[in-house]
This record gives sequence, C-alpha cells and structure tokens, in this order.
Amino acid sequence: ESIVSSMRSPLVVLDARLRVKTASAAFYETFQVDPTETEGRLIYDLGNGQWNISGLRILLEELLPRSRHIDDYEVHHDFETIGARIMVLNAQRLAAAAEREPLIILAIEDVTDRARADEALRESQGRLRHAADAAGLTYVEVDFERRRMRTAENFAKVMGYASPLEDATNTAAGTALLLDHIVPLDRPRVEAALQSGVQLGKIDYRVRGDDQIERWIESVWSIENAPDGKPLRAFATNLDVTEMKRAEEHTQLLMAEVNHRAKNLLAVVQAIARQTAKEADPASFVARLSDRLDGLALDLADDRRQVV
Repeated sequence: ESIVSSMRSPLVVLDARLRVKTASAAFYETFQVDPTETEGRLIYDLGNGQWNISGLRILLEELLPRSRHIDDYEVHHDFETIGARIMVLNAQRLAAAAEREPLIILAIEDVTDRARADEALRESQGRLRHAADAAGLTYVEVDFERRRMRTAENFAKVMGYASPLEDATNTAAGTALLLDHIVPLDRPRVEAALQSGVQLGKIDYRVRGDDQIERWIESVWSIENAPDGKPLRAFATNLDVTEMKRAEEHTQLLMAEVNHRAKNLLAVVQAIARQTAKEADPASFVARLSDRLDGLALDLADDRRQVV
C-alpha cells in the first residue's frame, strides 16, 4: 500500500469484486475523492457514481477477464467534479497467491491537455495547408546524410508533377525528376544553382508539369552545414509565381507599346516644329506651332474615340 500511495500517477488497486483496496495520492488529488469514501467501495460507485463509465465496465468486465493485461484503453467521460476528460487506462491482473485474493491494478493517465494540444496542432496544420494551397506554396526537405528527400502534401499540385514516392525519395532521383520537368532554356541555371553550394539562395525557373502546363516557380533555399562545411540538411520553398510573371510580361508589353507610341509622337512633333520653323518668321513661330500641335491633339483624340 505504501508503494501504491507514493505513485505519482493516478493508480487504483481493486479486488476480484472490483472494490477499491487502495489508491495513490495522485488518484485522490486528480479526481477529488476522499480515501475514507473510496476504499472498500465498488469502483463504479465512487464520487456519486462518477466512475460508472461504460468504457470502464467494458475494460474490467469484458476485456480484462480474457487477458492478463490491457494497455492504452482510451475513455472519454464528463466528470462531475473535474469536467470532460480523456483518460488512457492500463489494467493488469495479478495472479493470486495461495492465501491471497487476486487483484487488479488500474493505472489512469489523464491525456486531456495533450489530446487538446494535438487537436489544436492538427487544426493549425490544416489551416497552414489551406493557406499554402491558396498561395501556391510548397516545400522540399533534404537530408544529405541519409540521402533522402521529403516533399509537402501539395507538392504535385503546385509543381505539376509528383515525387517518385509519396513520403520520401532518394535525393538523386528527386533532383533528376525536377530537372526533367524544367524547361530546357532554364535548366542550365538551375543545375548551376544546385551545384553552387550557396547556403542561402533564390532562383526562378519554368517547369512543365505532367499536365503539360508551364508554370513559373520561385525557389528559396537554405542549407545547414556541419562544422567541417559538409551539407547536412536543406529546406526549400517553391512558390508558383506564374500569374505574377504573366502580369510582369503584360506590363512590359504595355510599356514597350507606350514607349513606341511616345517615340512616334515625338518624331511627329519634331517634324511639325521643323516645318513650322521653315514657313514662319520668329515672331509668329510660337503661335503657328501651337495651332498645329492643337490640331494634332484633336486628331489623336478622334483616333482614340474611333478605337473605343
């Protein structure tokens, strides 16, 4: 009993009739029950029936009689004193000596906080996945020592092709597959970047996916080296910047068109100025030039209206 009492985790010892023989101090503290109201009582009657749990009954009355021990049996229950909890139960039947009755040791681990933290982590990861998908962002992890490469779940969606294996692949195979999908004109730049050994870097290139769609990808990578300079691990983010590149190309086309038209307009203005200078004396030059430029402006306005 002294050993049980000193246990730091909730622990209960039951007799063959499922009545409490003794329990650890941690049990009384965690579940807010009194030793005098606990020992000798049927476990289901503890705490005004708080322990009358269907999952516990299944464990003690159905599973344990068929096995000497049950491990990691999860029970969800809303306790009157401590609220909703998630508990992991481990039960062990002790063989009875000739002069002693058989006993059952029931160890209880409250995993509520851990389960909630795990659920919060899963929800957070889910939100991050949705955000990454919406942004067209994926990643690649490389372990140089093990020569293994891992990709994110959305790798194929962003890059247009899948890595050879879902979970992990050989770095050489993964690199070869990347180069196979890179547009030939961009391949030498990517090969040079892969061989450069630069610890922090960025490069953009085009890939043609298995769907034959061409995508612009911006890769940003970092490499962790050992003290001797040998690379250990690398992490790279790949961002689909296709729409941005198309917008840049469209802007460049517009700027080229504006530049072309401006040059043409300037040439016309220069021609008008030269012709006016030949025909007018210095006193009337400004007035005549102004009239001709006004006429040019009206012609351009008429052209714009006709186009619209």
